[in-house]
Amino acid sequence: MIKKIITVTLLVLIPVPAFAVNFFVDPSYDIDGRSEIQASLRKQGKNIKFYVEDEHWNAISSSERNKISASINNLIKEFDNTIYPKTREAYGEEWNPGIDNDPKIIILLAQIDKQAGGYFNPNDGLPRSQNDQSNEREIIYLNVFHVQDDLAKSFLAHEFQHLINFNQKTRLNNTQEQVWLNESLSEYSPSVCGYDDDYENSNLKKRVDNFLNFPTDSLTSWNNNTYDYSSVNLFMQYLVDHYSQDILKYLVNNNKTGIKAIDYALEQIGSRDKFSDIFQNWAISNYLNNCSVENGEYCYSNENLSDLKINSSANYNLIPVNSLVVGSLTKPWSGHWYKFSGITMEEKVLQIDFSSQSKNADFLLPYIINKKNNEKQIKNIELEYGRQGRAYIPNFGSDVSSVIMIPIQQDYENKNLNTDFSFSVSVVDTLPAWEKYDDGSLVRSLETTKVYQLFQGKKHWIINANIFESRGLNWEKIQIITSDDLAQFQLGSNIETYPSGSLLQARGESRVYLISGSEKRWIVTAEIFNNLGYKWDNIRLVDLKDLDKHEEGESINKVEPGTYFDGVLLKGSGDQIYVVENNKRRWIPSVEIFENNGYSWLNIKIISDQELNDIQLGENIFN
Repeated sequence: MIKKIITVTLLVLIPVPAFAVNFFVDPSYDIDGRSEIQASLRKQGKNIKFYVEDEHWNAISSSERNKISASINNLIKEFDNTIYPKTREAYGEEWNPGIDNDPKIIILLAQIDKQAGGYFNPNDGLPRSQNDQSNEREIIYLNVFHVQDDLAKSFLAHEFQHLINFNQKTRLNNTQEQVWLNESLSEYSPSVCGYDDDYENSNLKKRVDNFLNFPTDSLTSWNNNTYDYSSVNLFMQYLVDHYSQDILKYLVNNNKTGIKAIDYALEQIGSRDKFSDIFQNWAISNYLNNCSVENGEYCYSNENLSDLKINSSANYNLIPVNSLVVGSLTKPWSGHWYKFSGITMEEKVLQIDFSSQSKNADFLLPYIINKKNNEKQIKNIELEYGRQGRAYIPNFGSDVSSVIMIPIQQDYENKNLNTDFSFSVSVVDTLPAWEKYDDGSLVRSLETTKVYQLFQGKKHWIINANIFESRGLNWEKIQIITSDDLAQFQLGSNIETYPSGSLLQARGESRVYLISGSEKRWIVTAEIFNNLGYKWDNIRLVDLKDLDKHEEGESINKVEPGTYFDGVLLKGSGDQIYVVENNKRRWIPSVEIFENNGYSWLNIKIISDQELNDIQLGENIFN
């Protein structure tokens, strides 16, 4: 089923003689399973012609015909003045004058299954030589049984988007949009036209009511039921709420489909977000819907949706039960909300272990922390290969009243497979040591002078003060921890090399080296050193044995203007700092990531914005 939206100016009702025309129809929608009907032109406006099925028209009373005629008049007015101009502005233009060389769109009122408001058949845009069931017209099918309903104009707006989508996506870009996204765009068409503003009588309210009954419906798995339409409607409501109506035209006018089309549209409006970010935030919003959390990311801005909040998929009270194990299946891009709660005067720790045995598992695992003071926090459990991970939530039962976990299975290949997952939840007394300290923390115990840097449950010994300082680390940030806590960390590799971008010279030697990753590269002449823009004061004298821990790389014996080697840190006039890798500049988004990756603030090179922009932008750097 497909539906469309648009806006226009004048209403011109032109009385016409009734001439019967044969039309092919879709048997799966027809009330009697027919493939062909006869209909006559009854009215037309500036941009549309209304045909009514003769069998129905001849079977009803004159008073009923008058009611249908009045409804057609209203729809012509709505289409010409509202649907046609507004929908075209939002999504783009339909094929005009089209395959039939007629600028007016045909609306066929037919006897359609009463569960459907209408449909669009893209085959009608093909010549008979390609499809012998084509009507070779720009045509929208509406249900004659619903033409007098208040929602008829919303049905017409919905189907008109499909007509536009066929032109923009299929005819002009030689591809066919995935059903779920095409329907999502059409479901938003009544909102484009303002028809959802009268919320109590709107298509949107119907969709919200159905969504609340089944919020776990997969966004991308299409079964053509009312829950599918409800989920895609609300997803598009959220997307436009947060990224503006400008995104609609970018979604339609490109040669990409589904998730890739959304990622493309986000890029076109200047957003760094991806579909997975949007879906995760939407899933959180459906539970929280609170614009005061995280700068308004987790809510609908549409006032009519301000009260929308789904219930948890399951609720578990963990005090005094203390532990549980749950297993389940999920479709891709489907939300599930598991609530863990408990009340105690003691400070406990909630431990969550998540895993999946499916080969296709690729989960996101956000969770919401509800505190007793009504503060909300959004966090994510980092999963290894998208399959397994663990989280600890301190102060559970005291400061933290509940935690809501939202497992989301990703699927970028449109496989729509069921994926298993399981989780165990328990209440424990204390946090393990690696949860008490952030990655990058500098620690030592009272029993030793060795300083370690912590990463992902491992401790890495920084072998000397020279390397410590070369990485821009601060002696004052070293934390004294207990021997028991330190012992809980596995011993990782020693930190015994200098960070990328360092300029090193062994004591008693003349050669100056640039550190690039694990390699040292000899800068052959002073002229090359100067041409690279380095400062002699930044050369660090080190022991030869420390320098030799770096592999010998290719010597730097010439340099072209604008050349920057791997590991060089660059900064323009802005605050952003980049590291060069494979002739690309990669943004280092935070101080934490900068320090955790062992970069040194002393090694940053300032260049002009023009020089910086001449270097191709690569992926961001992460821990």
